[in-house]
Amino acid sequence: MVGGRLAAGAALWAVLGVVTPAPARALPEPQWVTDLRNKADGWKRELDDALHRLDGAAAAAGARLAADARRHLDELLALLHANANAARKVLADNAAAYRAVVAARLHAAAQVAGELERELAEVLAGTRTQIDLDVHRLVTGARDVVSATLHDAGVVLADAQLVDGEVVARATAEAEREARRWAWLVLAGGGLVVAAAGLGLIWQRRLPGDAGARRWLASAAGLVVVGAGVAGLVVGVARWRRPASATAVTLGVQRCDALEAAQTLVNRGSATGSERTAATAGLERCVVLIADTASAELVADRLHRVRQLPVTPVTPGGSP
Repeated sequence: MVGGRLAAGAALWAVLGVVTPAPARALPEPQWVTDLRNKADGWKRELDDALHRLDGAAAAAGARLAADARRHLDELLALLHANANAARKVLADNAAAYRAVVAARLHAAAQVAGELERELAEVLAGTRTQIDLDVHRLVTGARDVVSATLHDAGVVLADAQLVDGEVVARATAEAEREARRWAWLVLAGGGLVVAAAGLGLIWQRRLPGDAGARRWLASAAGLVVVGAGVAGLVVGVARWRRPASATAVTLGVQRCDALEAAQTLVNRGSATGSERTAATAGLERCVVLIADTASAELVADRLHRVRQLPVTPVTPGGSP
């Protein structure tokens, strides 16, 4: 009798060892992250090709547009180029940290570039006299742009918070999360059925006419089955209730450090070539990375003003 109980206990612990979760391991990259990276490469090529065509089309269509429409077109082209330039630089410097932001910006810019191509084609065909695209589509905060792009990819964002000057959120693939929850629920249900079957084996011990050894073997087997069922039930319910595994995603930066230097140049009313180049590069980076829309609009305005500044030659003494 004692030997049968020991065997049953050993078997139970063996079953629990199989179904109990293993220690945490490094998780592979979620599939949606891989898909987003691949799409970003395509959006980047699409935007670069569109900009090449747009520069030629804009030059040809310029004479057919009124002055206001021409200025509007120039502003759109400048922001599209700013998105493309900054995306390349950010990917070269911080590819992993800002992958979602850059991908979302490239997606939005490629869409705008495609629509602008169609409008310019209509201008050249003589069926349109103005550009209707809203420039604000290119100066929306990164947080909103990333949310829209990930939502289209079936990814849900939650618990956004500020971490070291960056807006960071938890991202989970909705379809994968639901599939995993149902899988754990099925495991819990299966565990309940198995436990019930094990209780049936144990209950046979109370039936008359069976040999003692056979009754103890049935009891031992029943204990193992019950243990396996209970373990499956417990693990299934625990995993079903546990929040889905999430990936930390940066939605943008809180502030633009290039604004102060740019404002100094705007207040001065002029800039050297190197000053304007440095300010433009910093502001272009902020156009891509700044999280909220109000700040993005401010950055875009300062970028436009810095580009309009006259270039002051540097004197031999080193000052403009």
